[in-house]
Amino acid sequence: MQSLKRVFLRRFSRTEAFNRFTVEEFEKAMSEAGIYTTCVNHSTLDESPFAYKGMGDIVDNIEPTADIVKVVKPVYNFKANSTTVKKTTRQIEKENENDNSGD
Repeated sequence: MQSLKRVFLRRFSRTEAFNRFTVEEFEKAMSEAGIYTTCVNHSTLDESPFAYKGMGDIVDNIEPTADIVKVVKPVYNFKANSTTVKKTTRQIEKENENDNSGD
């Protein structure tokens, strides 16, 4: 079985994904796609669906050089994650907004 290197599939760098997206957005995307997961948290944001190119982009780019034989739809997602949770710029800003909203 041949597959594409994941580096060619990324839309956003790991750092940019951490700073752009929230855990809530990640959870919603997985739920709406019908994918069961137990590992959506701050340390796996860089692996959220938003960090990668969409199916259409991938097909458009590889179609001239490859035949797509089968598309497999995931039903379960597992991502190993670090024990240290890194807060993103966006999360810190959101917390600061919430802290200041009572002023």
